[in-house]
Amino acid sequence: MTAITTHALQAATLINSAKAPTARQEDKAQPTPLPIDSFERIAADHAKTGVDPRLLQSIESEKIARTENPVFPSSPLVDIQEFSVIAEKLSAEAALNLQPGNRSGFLKSQIEPVKGVVLALHGWSAGTWQFEHMATQLTDQGYHVYAPRLPGHGLVNSSGKAVSTGFPQNDESQIYRDYADATYAEAASVGLPISIVGLSGGGAIALDIAGRYPDIQSATLYDPFLSPANPAEALVNAAQFIDRFTFGFASYLLRLIPIVFGNAKSDRDAWGRDGHVDFDGGMIFGLSQYGQRAVADSGNSSVPLQIVSSEYESNVVSRTLLKEVYEANTATRGWYHFPTEAEVPHAMIHWREFENDQSRAELRSLTFDFIDQLNPATFNRPR
Repeated sequence: MTAITTHALQAATLINSAKAPTARQEDKAQPTPLPIDSFERIAADHAKTGVDPRLLQSIESEKIARTENPVFPSSPLVDIQEFSVIAEKLSAEAALNLQPGNRSGFLKSQIEPVKGVVLALHGWSAGTWQFEHMATQLTDQGYHVYAPRLPGHGLVNSSGKAVSTGFPQNDESQIYRDYADATYAEAASVGLPISIVGLSGGGAIALDIAGRYPDIQSATLYDPFLSPANPAEALVNAAQFIDRFTFGFASYLLRLIPIVFGNAKSDRDAWGRDGHVDFDGGMIFGLSQYGQRAVADSGNSSVPLQIVSSEYESNVVSRTLLKEVYEANTATRGWYHFPTEAEVPHAMIHWREFENDQSRAELRSLTFDFIDQLNPATFNRPR
């Protein structure tokens, strides 16, 4: 693993949406929680009572049909020609040399009448494969699922090696805003109500869209990366401040800090994980700039939001910004913060990154209930 500074390592410790399996995480020493990570229990038992046994059985069976390199289960292009905007995009992307697990996809529901379309935004550094199983469960409930590839993701060089050269840099956060607008337009072209689920960096994009487009039905934000946790958050804020007087020089210097996501690299070697593992500090700064802008723009939104986070890896994303999002409108926003014993990691979607079947079933149940009923839940209210 490339040698990096302490601050850079903290920043890298998790925008990563592709953490190693839970068993490896248990060996890590947990940092002393910051004051913002203190939560008030507001329910005697947070779960394990309302999960449909059929859903739990489906969750448990996901590991049986294991693949070396999971991909999003997109419908054939011939079956989605009625959605011309998305079909044209997928057709154009098919000509690109991309990692299979990063390709955009659209999974069409066979249930009539269709309730809506779910926009599924994968994690920064990972790929659309993270929604491999959740997408199928959503289509079984009557929703189409559209999973677009995030900016710069999936690119490979002439040797077929994944490269992150296309990721937005420290001064290119507008690329994420433009992507959010384009992605919203693509989902809206289906002509059905739009619900959003977004993980990590995808969660920041979900918040941005929900904050600026009032017709969104709901947005579920899985540990959204709005800025890193301290001490890296302090480094980002310091660079932002110095940038005002140096024409962006401070954040430009962050490009000189190489970062390697060691767990993601191990996953790639172990089971063929598609995604990216090598970055620099400028790319993380650019995503943080975008996340903070999304927080500011979402303050007056009345779109129902469900935040999902965990004490298990509380040193990943800024809890200060999550609290700001939640408290902007607690009438339409919920914060479901899993306790440590639930063993819910930052990357909380696919079994490859989250092997606790019971907690994954609880997470899916929470998601499906929210999309269907628009009633956000709060467990562990932040102090």
